[in-house]
Amino acid sequence: MLLLPCLVVYVVLALIPLGYTIWLSLVSMWRPGETNVYFVGGENYVKVLTDPTTLYSLRITLIYTVIAVAVEIVLGLIIGALMYESTIIRKTLTPILVIPLGIPPITVGLIWRFLLHPDFGAFTYWLRTTFGLNVNYAVHGDQAFTLTVVMDIWQWTPLVAFIVLGGLLAIPTEYVESFMIDGAGFFRRLTSLYTRMIRSNLAFAIILRFMDSFKVFDQVWMLTQGGPGMATQYASIFLYRLGLISWNLSQAAALSLVILIIVMIVSNVVVKLMKR
Repeated sequence: MLLLPCLVVYVVLALIPLGYTIWLSLVSMWRPGETNVYFVGGENYVKVLTDPTTLYSLRITLIYTVIAVAVEIVLGLIIGALMYESTIIRKTLTPILVIPLGIPPITVGLIWRFLLHPDFGAFTYWLRTTFGLNVNYAVHGDQAFTLTVVMDIWQWTPLVAFIVLGGLLAIPTEYVESFMIDGAGFFRRLTSLYTRMIRSNLAFAIILRFMDSFKVFDQVWMLTQGGPGMATQYASIFLYRLGLISWNLSQAAALSLVILIIVMIVSNVVVKLMKR
């Protein structure tokens, strides 16, 4: 009886929406309340997986996610290890690293939008006067892509660092002391001891960040709205335009399930690799 409320919440918030999405992907429906709805089977999936725009969106989303997550894991591992080994560094960095995590993603996008404004942005002015770099992400697609990646790294590297720190604090101090006695330097301890002892934490961080980065929307929409052109039209932005602007609900449902399958496959691969 104690589990009944949890089961009700799970069914209402997870199973029913999932079932409706699966049904929606197998029929032809353009707008809510449409009466001319008919079964089309896997036609929506075929259209989604053969559409060049959809494939491009999935490809740049995958590239964005791989770069962002890889950098966040490496930086988070280094920062977390430094915080673990030095109490002074931990006390100094903790309040600083908490700041990005406490800002909503949509606000992060708005802040970066003002800082990187081509005409009066403080950061673009500094880059232009100091290094002679003209940053205009509204025109150059490569700059827009790079800035969205850097924005994600800036906000979520602290989360990885805290996950790493939590795992390192559970390591028996005898292991670390034995490595130090053997004269192992920081990076040897990092690669030979820390990464092996916190593999489950790293797997959790990779999966968590991959899932979140693959469905990035808020901050990118506030900064670039998917532009210029399709340079930052990641899967979630394309899904929004497909389902809520073009009102192609059935293909949008099919695409959302494709994204779900991709995330599940990558998560299972990461878990199996980290178990080796």
